[in-house]
Amino acid sequence: MVFPDVISPIESLWTGFMNLLPGLVAALVVLIIGYLIARLIGKIVQLILYKSKVNDKLAEAGLGRAIGSTDVASVIGMLVRWYILIIFLHASLDFVRLGALSTLLGRIISWLPNLLIAVIVMLSGVLLGHYVAHALKPNSKKKDPLLVAEVLKWVIIFLTVMVALQQVGINVSILVGTFFIVLSGIMLAIAIALGTGGKELGRKFVKKIEKLMK
Repeated sequence: MVFPDVISPIESLWTGFMNLLPGLVAALVVLIIGYLIARLIGKIVQLILYKSKVNDKLAEAGLGRAIGSTDVASVIGMLVRWYILIIFLHASLDFVRLGALSTLLGRIISWLPNLLIAVIVMLSGVLLGHYVAHALKPNSKKKDPLLVAEVLKWVIIFLTVMVALQQVGINVSILVGTFFIVLSGIMLAIAIALGTGGKELGRKFVKKIEKLMK
C-alpha cells in the first residue's frame, strides 16, 4: 500500500509537467526569436546613431557635461532592444498556463514599457535642461551659466522627473506643489536681485533671449 501512495503523487507531477511542456517549449521559442530580433534591431538603431554622430552633435549643442562619457547611441540601442524583448516576453506568457502566476507576470511585464518610457523621459529632461542652460549663457566660454538659466535647467529636469514618476504610477502632486512654492521664493529673490544690484545681469540675460528669438 505504501508503494502506490508514493507513486501516485509522482505520476501526477509528471502528468502536469508533460501537459505544461509544450507551452514551455513554445514560450522558449518565442523568447529566443524575440531576443534575436531585439538584438538585431537594437544593433541597427545603434549603428544608425553612430553614423549620424549623435554624440558629437550633442556635444556641439553644449550637452557634453550632461552626457559625460555616456555612449548615447549604445543607451538608445539598449532601450530599443529591451522594449522589443519585453513585447515578446509578454507574448510568450500566452503559451504558459500557470494560473495566478501567469497573471502576475503579465501585469509586471505590461508595466515594464512604462518604466522604459519613464527612463527615456528623464534622460530627455536632463539633456533639455542642460541645453537650455548652455543656450542662455552670456558667454559660452564662461564656466557658470546665468543664475536664471541654472534655475530654469533644474525646473525642466524636475518637471520631466515628475512626468516620469507619474508614468510608473507614482502620485507626485504633493512634491509638485512643494516644488513650486520653493521655486516662487527663488524667483522672488532673483527678481529682487535684478531690481537692486543685478541690473547689468538682467540686461545681459534679456539680450541673450533676444538673440535666441531672432
